[in-house]
Amino acid sequence: MLGKTSCKNEEPASAEDDWILARRGIQLVLNNKYSEAEALFKNKGDSIQLAAGHSYVVFMDLGVYETLEQQITLADCQVCIAFLNFMTQDSTTGYVKGGWALRKAWGLYHSAYNELSTQYRKVFGLQSHLPGESPSWRVIPSTTSTPSSTPMSPTSPTGSWSQPEPQYNGYRKHLYRLFSPLPSPQICPEEVQRLMCAVSFGYGLFHLCISLLPATVLRLIHILGFVGDRTVGLEALMFARQGPDMRAPLAILALLWYHTVMRPLLALNSQIINSGIVAADALVDESKAEFGESALFLFFKGRIHRLKNELENAVRTYREAVDKSVQRELSLLCLHEMGWCRLIQLNYKHAFTAFYQIREQSRWSKNFYTYLSAVCAGSLGEISVVAQLANSLLRRPDVHKSQLDMMIARRSKLLLPTRDACYYRYLAYEMLYLWNSLPPTSGLVAILKG
Repeated sequence: MLGKTSCKNEEPASAEDDWILARRGIQLVLNNKYSEAEALFKNKGDSIQLAAGHSYVVFMDLGVYETLEQQITLADCQVCIAFLNFMTQDSTTGYVKGGWALRKAWGLYHSAYNELSTQYRKVFGLQSHLPGESPSWRVIPSTTSTPSSTPMSPTSPTGSWSQPEPQYNGYRKHLYRLFSPLPSPQICPEEVQRLMCAVSFGYGLFHLCISLLPATVLRLIHILGFVGDRTVGLEALMFARQGPDMRAPLAILALLWYHTVMRPLLALNSQIINSGIVAADALVDESKAEFGESALFLFFKGRIHRLKNELENAVRTYREAVDKSVQRELSLLCLHEMGWCRLIQLNYKHAFTAFYQIREQSRWSKNFYTYLSAVCAGSLGEISVVAQLANSLLRRPDVHKSQLDMMIARRSKLLLPTRDACYYRYLAYEMLYLWNSLPPTSGLVAILKG
């Protein structure tokens, strides 16, 4: 008879019956003790009760993976909601809403990460590097890429499935296949690896963005009980970028954004900027085969050229991105960069064209681009255009939603039609200085010569 079954006419068994062990295994699973349940079912032998119990555990575990996927996606959405609140509401209410969304995202990421890290170590070994533990992250190659590969076991430190299918005959063979815990063992390592990379993307982006917030927001974040570690965030994104999950390209974009936009903005010396250029160059080269024609990647390539002071190459790359982009917002972003490159070159005519086009097409920061257009027009001696743009600024309602709007409101009073081109060039130099965009040596010489 298969399995141990106690009867009234039999003496009590020396060990617990199989159905009792199976029930205990289900109880462990329902109490969030998957590792203990897995160990209990490990040596099931040819017991139908234990095999059936193990099949239920595996089925529930698959449900857990689906739940983790939903949890990671929900956490990603909470992070996006939080930063939309931070960017669109320059008020205490916006900060509170954003902080609360981040708090919910942190709880989701923390729970998913703890669950997946346990599974990841079971599949790939206890010595596997995980997010935040080591800067030398690497994704373990999938063992299912070739037919000759040997699947890896969640319970074996050496990472090999060494248990062949027993040579059963008749109905026992069919029952074994029916209740086999892993009919396709190759799926498990790949799924764990993918989900680990998925949670690493959100986890890394969370840490990176939190570490970049201003001090006023960070005080609220600390009250809510969590902090951001920039190093952990970068390591997590580097880990996620190599994975098979759909978030891998997004991790590359997040890293490029940090190295080409945020790092130069926060850098205290040129060495930090140069390190970011090297890292961004490597990421772009690595992605060239897959995303060489992408307008987004061309945008970041243009940023790299600009940071290297290769302004003509930058403008050419931005123009290529505009031609290939199907997203209006991305085209306007490239036009913004083209305008600044031309302003750094002191090419006021082309800078005016770019800024005025953004002013006409963009819904964001119209006052800012109106002011830049007026300054460029004044630098060309087009005083009538300056007067027209200045009047449009003064006619706007005195409702300022951001510090940038308040600054432009103050500076717009300096757009005087009685001034000459030299006066407006000083205003252009001021904008270059405030945006940390002063031209290289040749441009500074041109400024000094007047």
